[in-house]
Amino acid sequence: MRDDPKIRLLALDIDGTLLTTTKQITAATRAAVHDVVNRGVHVVLASARSPTALRLLMAEAGISGFAIAYTGALLCRLDPDPAIPTEVIAERPMSL
Repeated sequence: MRDDPKIRLLALDIDGTLLTTTKQITAATRAAVHDVVNRGVHVVLASARSPTALRLLMAEAGISGFAIAYTGALLCRLDPDPAIPTEVIAERPMSL
């Protein structure tokens, strides 16, 4: 990634992007995520998963901040520490 002041946010899908086929975050991926965070880029996880599942992945990746859960039905702010409550930013009911 270039040092480009226009890049402010990196949204990552979970399965097959952040995680390998064996559901692991590789050391190289973790280092790349830390690199972009250190450049001032906000990393947002996007998934069909719940905020609880995303919180665990954020802790493993060493990040905190916004997450898109339930296939876009919930935008929230998460901290890897489960003692810090989830802050709901926006939610949209899903049609089932």
